[in-house]
Amino acid sequence: MTGAPCKMDPVTSLPEPDCRYYPDRRQTKASSSLMYYHFLPSISTFCDDDEFGIDSVHNYEAPSQHNRLCAGKSAWGVMRDHVDFNGQNPAVDGKTINTSVTFNVVQRQESRVVLVIDVSGSMEDNNYYIKVNAAARRYLLYTAPDGASVGLVKYSSAATTLTKSLRKINSLADRKDLANLVPLEKKGGTAIGRGLLAAKQLLEQNGGQTKGSRVVLLTDGEETIDPKVKVVKPKLLTAGINVDTVLLSNKADPVLISLAASTGGLSFFASGDDLSTSLDDAFTTSERARISDPRKVPITIESRAVAVDKKSEECYDVIIDKSLGLQTTFTFSWVIGSQLNIRLTESDGKVNTAVLENANKAAAFRCSGECSTGKWTVCIKNPTNKIVDVISQVESTARVVNTPTQDSSSSANSDDEDMLPITVRTLIVNEEPDFNTQDAKPVSVFATVNRGYSPVIGAKVVATIEYPGSYSKSELEMRDDGAGADIVKGDGTYSAYIMNSQTKGRHTISVNVVNTNDTNVKKVTVYSSAGAISVKKLLTVEPGEPVNSQAVKLIPTDEFQRFSLAGLIDVKSVAPPNKDFHAPSRILDLEVTEASYDGSRVTLEWTAVGDDLDSGTASYYELWKADSHKVFYKAKENATRVEDADIISGNLSSPSPAYTREKLVLNIQDRDDISVYAIIAKDDAGNAGQLSNIVSVKLVYVPPTTQPPTKQNSSNIGLIVGIVLGSVGGVIIIVTLIYCARKKGVGCFKSVGKKNLPA
Repeated sequence: MTGAPCKMDPVTSLPEPDCRYYPDRRQTKASSSLMYYHFLPSISTFCDDDEFGIDSVHNYEAPSQHNRLCAGKSAWGVMRDHVDFNGQNPAVDGKTINTSVTFNVVQRQESRVVLVIDVSGSMEDNNYYIKVNAAARRYLLYTAPDGASVGLVKYSSAATTLTKSLRKINSLADRKDLANLVPLEKKGGTAIGRGLLAAKQLLEQNGGQTKGSRVVLLTDGEETIDPKVKVVKPKLLTAGINVDTVLLSNKADPVLISLAASTGGLSFFASGDDLSTSLDDAFTTSERARISDPRKVPITIESRAVAVDKKSEECYDVIIDKSLGLQTTFTFSWVIGSQLNIRLTESDGKVNTAVLENANKAAAFRCSGECSTGKWTVCIKNPTNKIVDVISQVESTARVVNTPTQDSSSSANSDDEDMLPITVRTLIVNEEPDFNTQDAKPVSVFATVNRGYSPVIGAKVVATIEYPGSYSKSELEMRDDGAGADIVKGDGTYSAYIMNSQTKGRHTISVNVVNTNDTNVKKVTVYSSAGAISVKKLLTVEPGEPVNSQAVKLIPTDEFQRFSLAGLIDVKSVAPPNKDFHAPSRILDLEVTEASYDGSRVTLEWTAVGDDLDSGTASYYELWKADSHKVFYKAKENATRVEDADIISGNLSSPSPAYTREKLVLNIQDRDDISVYAIIAKDDAGNAGQLSNIVSVKLVYVPPTTQPPTKQNSSNIGLIVGIVLGSVGGVIIIVTLIYCARKKGVGCFKSVGKKNLPA
């Protein structure tokens, strides 16, 4: 970034890549656009549609991210379409809802949790009772934090409290005592309600604080004995207890998912297979999700299942990157078999041995002080005559003490951020999909990979889907390229669609992240003539101190690996192979990449979508042309389909496979007119994707010159290019400031015809 005026490339007729638009807070009179440059003093409301007043009119022609994703609707237009505004979600019994905000001041407390374990007769199926015993013991021995207060309840036809009161973990002896109380039995009915009430009583003992306390309930079946969950739930809500539920089979009562959701808890599904880590992952995630201080959250580096053949040894590598190394723990557990020999070799060759626990069916190694970084090699030796399935987890805590703020002008904070560990946050949208319907909606899985506030781009992110029943799983690549399920390219959020399944029922989804040769931390710093600038400073810049540039710095990462349990989905039905319910994805990155005045041509590019959303290959494209954006938003029937005779190179009839880059060169018959384009992908069943983002082009003659532009022309060119690249989405090439003012003043400093910025 040089801070020099923007120029047009005479070869492509497009702005140079580094051009950026910034508003001048003293000159702009924009009043509406809380979704864009909301910190400007003049901005006071959301953009709205024309009929709601000229001062807040939405500019649907702006090449903004909002228009790209919301098909030109105003901010208020989008909100009015929501069920909370359009009458589909009325107030209960017609009563007015009190929308005033209440703030509760709370004090952070140590973890208070009760494990409520099903020991009914059905727990014998698939050895659930043994596997729960092993996972609960591992949690108490290694995962529960120091200082936590823990209680244990078992239930079948009745509920039994295994600890007289909550037991505080102050030592290894406390951990072992609690682990030895974990039940190992299977008989009787399933009194889930009684188990929950017993846990509530434990938390209430001696005037204990129940708000924010947690219950972790495990079961494999449906409740058979009163009181039922629906009777107990109001009492739990009143007490403010969060209930996390771990469902061990597809037979587990579905009421438990809604119980978790209504109490602010989490739901997990554990298939119970010997080579599944999901049960142990549920315990770990339940605990880690409640730690509010990010500096103290142990990060899961890896969660893996290893089948070690009889009389053999299995070895694998684990990467501990430089940001981690405190309180590093390697844990191992197994259900069937006896003593294993586990050694861990550090990068410098030092050999360590995991310490055996739990009657030789669990082992752990904790680093003393700071753990060495780099590649560790774990070798598990099985001296027995049986195959042993080992569940292994590796966790570590950040070395850095301070957490940076979002004020990027602080070099100290920037240095702190460089020391922060890479984190992964996951989200699932549409957790109860019905794939066998005409309007079937996919499951969307998102994983946000960050270091501090900076996105991590170029990583390899893979979602693993674990199916119910006999153990099987599939992997799904997640992308950060702005196409398909992804929304914004290069923002560190990786996305993927799940469009069908092998079977109905509950599925577990987890995410693994590893670095590649192209993985970088993307740091963005805004500069003015006086140096780095924060949002706070942007509001107070003095005249003569314009914001000139925005620097993007890519910092290569060290080798790293991360694991995150995303959660469960409950598939209601599966689409048969002969059904095609999914249209191709909406194309979101249509763009003009070249425009030639002399050649009367324009080049369009976009990322190919699939036959089903972003999977496979679409059958053909329809490219449509109009003379204004309004045609596409208000009168689509007046758009004209682009025919083969207008195409110089490229092919609309033979799409490339999904995620391939497509390129089309078009002849412009009248180069003095504005041409507006949008594209649709269709599949062989006739399913049509939604209309893409809209791009515009007006060919401009840019004479080649080696002379620097005059001061006035430099200013105009910089302004015009700012209009072009003020936000992501499309490209508009325009010639004069007069046109800018006539077309509603998108990003203009003066003479704003309608006072708004891009929404």
